[in-house]
Amino acid sequence: MYREKHIYRILKGRFDNSPVERFKTMSHDEKRKYKMVLGHMPFGLHEYIEGPSNYIGFLRDPVKRVISLYHYFKRRPETVIHERVQTISLESFSESNLIADLDNGQVRYLCGIEELGVGELTASITESHLDLAKSNLENHFAAISITERFNESLILLNRNLGWDVLHYRQANVNPNKDKVKVSDEAIQLIAERNKFDIALYEYAIQLFEKQIEACGPEFKDQLAAFEKKNAQLNRFVPFYFSMDKAVNIKLNRGIRKLKNQFGQ
Repeated sequence: MYREKHIYRILKGRFDNSPVERFKTMSHDEKRKYKMVLGHMPFGLHEYIEGPSNYIGFLRDPVKRVISLYHYFKRRPETVIHERVQTISLESFSESNLIADLDNGQVRYLCGIEELGVGELTASITESHLDLAKSNLENHFAAISITERFNESLILLNRNLGWDVLHYRQANVNPNKDKVKVSDEAIQLIAERNKFDIALYEYAIQLFEKQIEACGPEFKDQLAAFEKKNAQLNRFVPFYFSMDKAVNIKLNRGIRKLKNQFGQ
């Protein structure tokens, strides 16, 4: 994988396109320092990069995606619409224009519409946008990746990009997601507004299945081996993280004592 100095991160720009715009205006010499652009961005950034490039991205069930966004904003006070989301229902949130992601956000990203982020929408999604998103997905992505089938997606990325097999630990997960009840009305509202995202997701699933089929029967064996190894690693990793946190707490206490002692 790449070192941190070789990664241009735009994660903080998820609801603000300024990091993307900064990258576009960089000189070619500046861009050559980076081997990866990481974050949420509209399709088309490859046009500002010299030489060949690939996209990597995950599609998610559109209804689950909007529900997840709602709860993400509610529990993250540092986000730009946190306060506004506290006082509205999921139904009201899904019908609002608080962020572009609520209206076929995945088609917007994949067809290159730059009207992303916070604020009123002016661009309506049409069948032509959907067709363009499908074409970009099929022709410009190293592998079709699906959030709900994360392990299989990771195996495909490993195979297609020649990576060593990666393992992971889940993070940034809503701790109460299994307790959240969503009304049928909310599901219907989200589905109706995101019909193009749903069509794109169904198309992506078809491509995804074809990729797996092309791998042959050994794919299932590789997946089973990966999941077994990943489960073993995850039994250790939570312990490691808890120990790491405990060490940091003690270290910070020690630093505070020294500052108090010397009046700094």
